[in-house]
Amino acid sequence: MIDLNMQTALFIFELLSIASAILVLLIYKKYHNTVSSIFNFTYFYFFSIIGTTLILFRDIVNSFFSVIVANIFLILAIYALSFAIHKFNKHKVHLRLYIVSILFFIALFLYYTYIDAEVIARIVIYSTFSILILIDILRSEQKIYKQMSSRDEIMFIVLLVILLTHVFRIINLFVTNENHLSFFEFDNDASSVLFLAIANFMISAGIFSKISIFFNNEIAESNRINSSLISNLPGFAYRCKNDEQWTMELLTERFVEVTGYDIKDCIGNKLISYNDIILPEFRKEVHEAWQKSIHQKGKYIGEYKIKQKNGTEIWVWEQGFALFDSNGNIEALEGFITSINTRKNLENNLQFMSYHDGMTGIYNRRFIEEELLRLNTQRNFPLTLIMADINGLKLINDTFGHAKGDELIIETAMLLKSVLRVDELLGRLGGDEFLIALPRTSPEEAEIIVKRINQVIDKRGKDVLGLSLSIGYATKDTMAASINSILKLAEDRMYASKTYNRSSSSRKVIDAVIATLYEKDEYSEAHSYNVSMYSKELAFHAGFSIEDVNKIETAGLLHDIGKIIISKRILTVSKKLTEAEYGEIKKHPEIGVRILMSVPEFKELSNIILCHHERIDGLGYPRGIEGDQIPIEAKIIAIADAWDAMIGTRVYRTPLTVEAAIQELLKNKGTQFDSKLVDIFVEKIANNKLLVSK
Repeated sequence: MIDLNMQTALFIFELLSIASAILVLLIYKKYHNTVSSIFNFTYFYFFSIIGTTLILFRDIVNSFFSVIVANIFLILAIYALSFAIHKFNKHKVHLRLYIVSILFFIALFLYYTYIDAEVIARIVIYSTFSILILIDILRSEQKIYKQMSSRDEIMFIVLLVILLTHVFRIINLFVTNENHLSFFEFDNDASSVLFLAIANFMISAGIFSKISIFFNNEIAESNRINSSLISNLPGFAYRCKNDEQWTMELLTERFVEVTGYDIKDCIGNKLISYNDIILPEFRKEVHEAWQKSIHQKGKYIGEYKIKQKNGTEIWVWEQGFALFDSNGNIEALEGFITSINTRKNLENNLQFMSYHDGMTGIYNRRFIEEELLRLNTQRNFPLTLIMADINGLKLINDTFGHAKGDELIIETAMLLKSVLRVDELLGRLGGDEFLIALPRTSPEEAEIIVKRINQVIDKRGKDVLGLSLSIGYATKDTMAASINSILKLAEDRMYASKTYNRSSSSRKVIDAVIATLYEKDEYSEAHSYNVSMYSKELAFHAGFSIEDVNKIETAGLLHDIGKIIISKRILTVSKKLTEAEYGEIKKHPEIGVRILMSVPEFKELSNIILCHHERIDGLGYPRGIEGDQIPIEAKIIAIADAWDAMIGTRVYRTPLTVEAAIQELLKNKGTQFDSKLVDIFVEKIANNKLLVSK
């Protein structure tokens, strides 16, 4: 046995206890958020140090009292140790057992101290109850011993050593038979105290080792899991500086997949900076949003476009945050970036499809209706709406198939789009109908656009599809009128225009009547087309709208439709008509009105047809009205009718020359014909010989 003085052993015990306490505090500093039982280890060493200090300085204070209190603190230390180990291993502590044991120990300790004053009693009692407590700890530890890893076994072994130390101390007392001596004079007991101190230090080291290994393994496992998660995410993690170039310090391997660049090319801006990868139009936006999030100490979340190494532009999503040091300075930025190009394209496609017509690519009805509400403000007045409809689309679909009809719809959309300005809105309402919205556009300006549309159609040339549009428009210049009423007016005018177009279905009824008339009189066919042509040109040069020009053109074609009732003999007679025969001829305007009134779409033409033989001086027929009572459209047809009759070929007379016909018009202006219209006809049509009669 080593010759060791008890005083020295206790001193070493205290030093090792202090060292152990410091070790526990280090554990607490590192793992205080996780290991709550460290407080109990601290209590253990706190009680141990107090107990040994009282024994060391027993001569300064009352020796008897000092030893009693010291032993109480030592047993409390053992209790704290057991409680800590139980909590650390997540086992329930048998609180009642320990409380009863301690109270029983104190009672026996005091009893034997006062009666016999023999130190052996204190040693046996202290060691016995320490053994009981340690046995209970070992029993709990033994339950999980088979599941212990190598790092956990040190705890079990150290506890077992402490247990054996206490056992040897009791055996030592009885075997050496030195119970008559003072507790502090036993060299063997001094060795036991020293061995106990070393064991306590070992358990602290073992606990520290166990916790460190545990957390290191946890950290390693966490890093492995995080690395696995990051490598399987469709993007890359980064760490960079908060500078203009977003200088990268760390990038994960998916950076190559997202950008196409090697990681080494971007780290430290070796070949390219991340800022260079961001498209120029997004750089300022990204930088300002990042600085705002840093200022607010929040997260940055944003979407922007980058250019890959191969030149492809893609959308990416980024989330990141700033890391600050203890002084509040930015250490770095960390975050995650992933490609959202597929999702963004899908969103854009869905957004495009929700507001665009799938066939033509122009806006659809939903967007147009929403946009009209937005445009319905004073600053957009006058707001003109143009409605356009493809004539004869059903006939094309039925004859050539819907594929051809779809081609015509697409071509019409492109044609209309080609004549519009940037701020002018074009949409397909459905089927064969289109709407054009023209903010800050007067009716006169809209008329120019309509003419431009018709000119483009004329230049297109004729093909088997025969593109033709019916167009109507209306203008809103005050908030008083509703946008729906303006839209309805434009639609009504469009349908009216459609009525006058040869491609309309209603027109086929009239065409059948005209065909019957032409069978009776070949002259009537040529004459009707000529009058229609002259009427159209005169109306155009007189400044009529496209809608009215179409109407007058149709009225000119139908002006003699009432002659279908008249006898073929009268129509084809080669000599001058008798008074009775002329009376029959004079009935044709009224007959024409009755025919046209049977077709609702042509009712508006009936008054023009009725009045086309009226005169300015009131000597015309059938009603003998004069001046402004005669519709202006009828006055136009009257001039065109007379002109073709004078220069056209007739079986009963020789046609006049152009010069002679002009003189006849001039001679009769103000009496038979409207003076202003005659002057326009002579200047723009007759003198320029723009039209040649059949």
